[in-house]
Amino acid sequence: MEEFVGEAMEPEAEDSGFDAGDIFAKAVLVLTLRPRLRSAWQVAFRQILQAWRNELVALDRGRDALDCYDLAIRLFPGDPHISNSLGELLFSLGFCDEAAAWFLRAERQGQRQRRDPAKTRVVQLRSPSGSESTSDLSSDSDPNFKSERSENLVEPRTNMKVFSEFDTQLAESHKSDLEASAFGMLLENANSTRMLNSRLQFDLGDNKGSKSDFGSGIPTGLSMKQARENFERAAGCLVQRWHFLMLNDHQRNVAFRDAVRAAVRAGAHTVLDIGTGTGLLSLFAADEGAAVWAVEVSVPMARLARHVTSFHGLAHRVRVLEAHSTQLTIPRDLPKRVSLVVTETVDAGLLGEGIVETLIHAWKYLLLPPQHDGTPDFEHYGRVIPAGATVFVCGLECPAIRRQHRLCVQNVCGLKVPPRMYFQSIVCGKDMFLEAFGDDEDCDLDSMRWEPYTTERLSRVPGGFVPLFQPTAALFVDFNSLTDLVGLLSRAPWHSLMEVERSGTLDVLAAWFNLQLDDEFSLSTEPGTNTCWEQAIFPIHGPQMCVQAGDSVQVSTSCQDGYLQVTCEGIAPPEKTSQCFDDDPNSSSTLTWTLPPTEASVPQSTADFTVILQPWELLRLNDVEFWECANLAVEDVFGERRRGHVDGKHSPVVLDLTEGLSLLPLLMVRCGGCVVSAYPRRQDSMEAVFKLAKANGLPTNNLRFLDPLDMDDKLFGINISASSRKIERLMHFNSLQSFLEIDQKSNLNAQGMEEVSASAAPDSRALTQDGSSDAHGSLSANLEAEVGSSSQQPLNCGTISGNPIHENGDVPQGSREGIQDLWDVVVLDAVETCGIIREGIIQKAIVARSMLKPGGRIFPHCIVVMGQLVQSEALEKQGAVQGKNPTLGYNIAPFVNLYAVPLQQNVHLDTLPHRALSHPTVLLQLDLMVCRSTLMERTTKVCITAAGKASAIALWLDLGLSSNAPRISASRPSSHILQTATLVQPEWVVSPGQSIHVRTTCRDGCLDVQLDTI
Repeated sequence: MEEFVGEAMEPEAEDSGFDAGDIFAKAVLVLTLRPRLRSAWQVAFRQILQAWRNELVALDRGRDALDCYDLAIRLFPGDPHISNSLGELLFSLGFCDEAAAWFLRAERQGQRQRRDPAKTRVVQLRSPSGSESTSDLSSDSDPNFKSERSENLVEPRTNMKVFSEFDTQLAESHKSDLEASAFGMLLENANSTRMLNSRLQFDLGDNKGSKSDFGSGIPTGLSMKQARENFERAAGCLVQRWHFLMLNDHQRNVAFRDAVRAAVRAGAHTVLDIGTGTGLLSLFAADEGAAVWAVEVSVPMARLARHVTSFHGLAHRVRVLEAHSTQLTIPRDLPKRVSLVVTETVDAGLLGEGIVETLIHAWKYLLLPPQHDGTPDFEHYGRVIPAGATVFVCGLECPAIRRQHRLCVQNVCGLKVPPRMYFQSIVCGKDMFLEAFGDDEDCDLDSMRWEPYTTERLSRVPGGFVPLFQPTAALFVDFNSLTDLVGLLSRAPWHSLMEVERSGTLDVLAAWFNLQLDDEFSLSTEPGTNTCWEQAIFPIHGPQMCVQAGDSVQVSTSCQDGYLQVTCEGIAPPEKTSQCFDDDPNSSSTLTWTLPPTEASVPQSTADFTVILQPWELLRLNDVEFWECANLAVEDVFGERRRGHVDGKHSPVVLDLTEGLSLLPLLMVRCGGCVVSAYPRRQDSMEAVFKLAKANGLPTNNLRFLDPLDMDDKLFGINISASSRKIERLMHFNSLQSFLEIDQKSNLNAQGMEEVSASAAPDSRALTQDGSSDAHGSLSANLEAEVGSSSQQPLNCGTISGNPIHENGDVPQGSREGIQDLWDVVVLDAVETCGIIREGIIQKAIVARSMLKPGGRIFPHCIVVMGQLVQSEALEKQGAVQGKNPTLGYNIAPFVNLYAVPLQQNVHLDTLPHRALSHPTVLLQLDLMVCRSTLMERTTKVCITAAGKASAIALWLDLGLSSNAPRISASRPSSHILQTATLVQPEWVVSPGQSIHVRTTCRDGCLDVQLDTI
């Protein structure tokens, strides 16, 4: 039998017919028949499982992959690597709640193995309901996993037997019943994969959209710290970050509590809570004796609400329904019509979460008829909290927001923008969006979805803003009137005239609202108020609109698509102002009627070519300091060529993998006469680069654009043959290390790879699948060996196709030319504008180095991680619920904080309320030209300069674009790359002169920062 297992797990070359599915089937059979072999072959089995999973996922056979994990967990029920790997699969398929539970299970299993790896335990498990069960984790089979034939129609278990190892830890550390209940809530999600198939009615064909959202993958579980990082990433997708801000908003919670209490005490004894979230509003009503039906469309949030209400002893009064409220019917879901609907399904633009459609359905089918006057009679009539809302609009001059929505510069490093070219953001009116993309088959509509508005916390916008006219009531919505709600979706736009009080540039129209909960209690989202809501931002497009004091701006407001839309229609002459109003221009009656449009003067656009971009693309284009630094780096790189350090007989070739529209190809063509192959993805971006090149007298035949269809199947110019498919899997963290050796006899690529061969393997032995340093080598070593072996054969010059551009600006779809197989420069998209390093950047750099000619460069050269200890209550509130006080005594924090993520992205340090407790310090440096391991760690001594509570470590990135050019920092106020912060849990009390060690770990771009005592 041992010989049979050895044969089944013997490494075989893929080209010679290796079949991972066949080996997996043999391994399952043998290990089922001979349990004593499981320990010896556990590591190899993990790799076989992963190899077969990769092939199944590539074939869109996600259901079969889940079935394989069902078998694997039967064989190795306590293996943390298999649990983590299953979480990765679920996450990649879009099932974040189940993935989070399996990641957490993997972490707890790993902790138990480290604590007592040899001891077998039969432990007691307490579920949130108080029932107990036992499980023997060391057994060869798990009794919880029934026959796969009989599980197809089994409902998910809630007894959590498979998590007994976690409850053991809770018992040993004397955790409270509250914490056990909270963790148990989360762990309920990790059911048998066969049951998951049944419960989700999983059909991969209906989940291809999820693949695009989660397809980047999560690194294979090599340590329990990584399992924790995986869990945090999945948890961040399950619970939106605004839940923490909302629950920490004491003023908001008090107002809703008082309004709900008043209604229930007045006789509203049946309540429907729509969009219950954590269930806080349901608790308010249930505590007053009402019968509550809490409906929540998010499955994880519904489960959370169910456990919260149960913990507070109100489960008998609150029934949580996992559904959308428009799916509810009487008497299936509700016994009869309710007397009160409570909802807070409002976003910064008031209507963006579908509150109008939701309440129309509720009034028609779920709620008692409205009462128009008189004393409230909840026995016969219904009511909605909130009762109504008034939307206010104000025009602002704000350079920081302007840079996100239009091109603000006409000359960047000597590159001139033609006057008839116009760049704007995708945040625009529906008509403008359809005009740009409605008939464009080349547009990637997944990445260019229509956005009617964006949101900003105006009180923290860098550089501030200047209001140009007084906030004006532009729309009133009565949530207690079915007629008004129905008419809201069909009415023509409202037209309002707003008098300018201060001269300036009208950049945006900002909107916020007053939410009237009832006759007594209300909330405001006005800028400067301490509220969880941001403000809705409607950018002004077209020619720059300058206004003078005394002018009148005509504003149109509508919500025909269910979204608030506010548009500036121009500047109205002063004499036309009176045409729009009754005798009293401030009369509130004007809010309920469609006002006639006036003769507005709109600045006429002279542009004959408009490019619509994402806001982050425009921010990058407007970052002049960044492009000046990039220009210096380009001159540094190609200056060596002019000085004779590099072969100058041929034009240098550059592979630019930067995402979005970039000026870098133009800078390189101008400076070094390069032939640049770029990847702008969209047709209009290709045309924009060409027009900019032509306008600046640059040779357009030096520009090539990679075919997006080919790029989906090619990797950095290497043809995907049998061997290079292994590279692709390695690039997605899918190594077969110990049983699929990667042509180890091959020499590394002699052209630019010599420096890697001597030290690649020793630097990353810790990256083996079982965490040990064995003879199978590291992921990076195997990866570079694979690239080297592939490079010995002549590469297919047509593997990635380039599209030359015609002089008329068109990019012919059928014309293709071969692109270089080796490059002088490879440009990597190393960082994201939210402030984090791109995942997988180190492995991409390793591959990119193998594609360089002698003396070639990677651009950027290095990434420096900077850090500073800070004290910030604002960051704490964004990251976790701060105890019971914000939630008015209800203990929701232990439940929802399970989904808290330490890393906070998109941070503006220059406007964030905080105190610096140390000087900025270099925490880690990633040199993309020499890094050979995907795992890097550094401990830094940080000296405290001010007393306080260290609640977070503020982080930002400095980019070294070339070896000799100065670094460009993301801490600049005008930087298009923002900052991040990692919360410190628990807070550290520090004093001046104290020293603290900061341990920074980077796993292929994923940063983890921790504080250590000295």
